[in-house]
Amino acid sequence: MFLPRILVLDANFVLALRNTRHLDLLGRLRDLVLRAGLEVYVSSGVYAEVKGIDEHLAPLLSGFSKVVRVDRDEFFEKVRSFAVRNRYVSGDEYVDVEVMVLAAKLRRKGNVSVVTFDEGIIKAVESFSELRGIEVIFPWSFLLRLIPFVDSSTKGELKRAIVDVYNYFYQHRVRNEREVNDLVQGLVEDSVMAMELSSEIFAELTGDLLLAIDKYLSGENLSPQERSLVKEIVPLLDAVKLANSAESVEELEDALANVTSTLIMLGRELGRGKMSQLFRLACLLTSKSRFRLVAAYVERGEIGKAIVHLDFLRYLYVLQLGEVDLRFLSKIHTLMSLFCVLERKYEQSLKYLDVAGKIAPLDLHGKVTRLLICLAKDNVDKAEEILREIENEEMPVFNLLINFVHDFILRRQYEIAAKLLILAKKCKDHDNGLIEEKALILLKLGQELDVDVKKRLEELVSEDMLRDHTLKPLDKKLLGRNISVSELHPTLKSKMIIMEHVPLSGGKVFLIVWNQALKSRLGIIVPRTLKEKVYGAMSITVLEGNVKRVKRPTPQEKKEYFIRGIIELSHDTQIEVEKWKIPIA
Repeated sequence: MFLPRILVLDANFVLALRNTRHLDLLGRLRDLVLRAGLEVYVSSGVYAEVKGIDEHLAPLLSGFSKVVRVDRDEFFEKVRSFAVRNRYVSGDEYVDVEVMVLAAKLRRKGNVSVVTFDEGIIKAVESFSELRGIEVIFPWSFLLRLIPFVDSSTKGELKRAIVDVYNYFYQHRVRNEREVNDLVQGLVEDSVMAMELSSEIFAELTGDLLLAIDKYLSGENLSPQERSLVKEIVPLLDAVKLANSAESVEELEDALANVTSTLIMLGRELGRGKMSQLFRLACLLTSKSRFRLVAAYVERGEIGKAIVHLDFLRYLYVLQLGEVDLRFLSKIHTLMSLFCVLERKYEQSLKYLDVAGKIAPLDLHGKVTRLLICLAKDNVDKAEEILREIENEEMPVFNLLINFVHDFILRRQYEIAAKLLILAKKCKDHDNGLIEEKALILLKLGQELDVDVKKRLEELVSEDMLRDHTLKPLDKKLLGRNISVSELHPTLKSKMIIMEHVPLSGGKVFLIVWNQALKSRLGIIVPRTLKEKVYGAMSITVLEGNVKRVKRPTPQEKKEYFIRGIIELSHDTQIEVEKWKIPIA
């Protein structure tokens, strides 16, 4: 909810305000930054990039930020080497590295955030140990957190700018088919922003109190005056800190329950009026954690829990919010509808989607969810009609459909995955290679598919691709222990299509993959440190480092997983994964 004292800006923040025609607001940021007590920095590379695009922007940028030259020293090269090796930035990219290095060096002064929408920077900050602890704030969130410091005459303009900048970046993501985590994460961002933007608590609390809360939650030392401001609500803030720092789902569930208990006890002491204000504050402070819990339930396949918790969040909207942006409230119902599709509760899914459509016109995901319901109910003609409608609006939809196919395969819902794949073939921008890959996987896994559906899938796959050598023993020359990837047999370094995703003890993951070079099913044991990287992946390729071992499966493993061999990765194995590419509308 709040901003760290120190911010490092990427160029895309300034360019977004220019491209959404909010340059007047850019000129007022100096006063807002001073009122909020913020220190804003840009690297000399970012400043030069902005100036090169529009020289009139440069003085506006330097008016509220300090331009700093970043030395290309040993640490700079270390960050750049990591980012390039993991393909987070290109080999000739230096400005993005400047942003990360500047943020890392400013951490000595206190908590630091990078304001950016660049996915390469985001991934590097999350992955590189020496950058962890730097928070990433999306450009619209930076503006959102300035609301307490604007006067009433400017508040409306700032809110319009927030929504425009938000929409600008998501339209950019659609056009470029940027890689994102998944649909749930996109809707988490939508919903958290809506909750924060619509909340009246910003208007009720003073800027001094908000800053004191911010400092307390971030662990900074408070002055005696600031401590007196938060004295009454310290138990609530402590409970919120535990919720926001919870690492496991179980910890998060317990911590959020404790926030509510603390709120009830404080309310008894402070009275009804204060209780109402504290309730809205607690909802806002924990909104991201609550949506994070929904996303975690989905990741674990606990869709029923996700639906129940999302329903609770709907109540928070009703109880807490003033001017709700109806588009975002519609997205909540779209998400509930999609969850019901995943649970095969198609009638309930349709009810939620009808509510979403009555609140606001359905967006791309709403229309695709309706398409999924039609396929599930064997209304193929209606599904095709929806597809034509989407394509007539020039929305990129093929990758979205393929990602749903991929998700349904991982959830073992092969029938709807097959029907959707056959429909995806009708997209104007379809990719025959991707369609063939998914059709092959469905034919290998979906033994109980309808005969007609199987026949149509077989038409999508070449005869050579259909050959299967999984029953053959793995050649001895492929086996070994502690193998350098450079010495690994070429057939094991080819792209492998992920078919199943099985959790193992100790946080490991067992991937069942299709290796086209060997025309065989293989198993890949992924260590806990790489677990997050392979979640939601379509394919995996081993690039560098060492492999712990390559072995033949035991009789029990062969019976349970029907695989020809097992590759066990080590903690230092470098892998490349092809993730879902879901364009958020």
